[in-house]
Amino acid sequence: MAHLNIALFGPTKNSLTDVDPPFLKLRSDRGFSEGPQVITVTMGDECFEVEVLPVRPAEGGQVWVRLVDSSHISADQLALKFRQHLLTRSALERRRNERIKARLRVKSPDLPGETGTTYDISRHGMRIVTEGPLPIGAILDLVVEDVKVRGEVVWSIQNRTEPDQVGIRLINAN
Repeated sequence: MAHLNIALFGPTKNSLTDVDPPFLKLRSDRGFSEGPQVITVTMGDECFEVEVLPVRPAEGGQVWVRLVDSSHISADQLALKFRQHLLTRSALERRRNERIKARLRVKSPDLPGETGTTYDISRHGMRIVTEGPLPIGAILDLVVEDVKVRGEVVWSIQNRTEPDQVGIRLINAN
């Protein structure tokens, strides 16, 4: 069973875009298999692990899923939190800078296997292909090519059939 981290309006293509209990509309650059999947939905400082079952495709590569099992939050509670975040987010821009696809060598004792490769980068963050997942919120000291940077893990995807990936928000980036 694949495990996918979904951030509410996250800096990645993996995000929760709508809630209509007991259904959630998700966007993922990895797609969804036909069977049940465990996802972690991150909203602000809260994370909820839920099991979902894809039910039908939606526009723009999104998919509607049915909430199958959640011991921590009901679909109605998730919908309420989603709507509250919608209201507070309306004035915020989702992405401040365009991303550029770039394959750069990344080294850090904080990364699984101590190495990774960027998939894309922007002024404020990067996606790194790694040998394993990282916890959301982890602070990393990285060397990208020969440049030292510090970043925070804002999303992490672990999948048995594809390389693991993490989204990094650069700290103190201008």
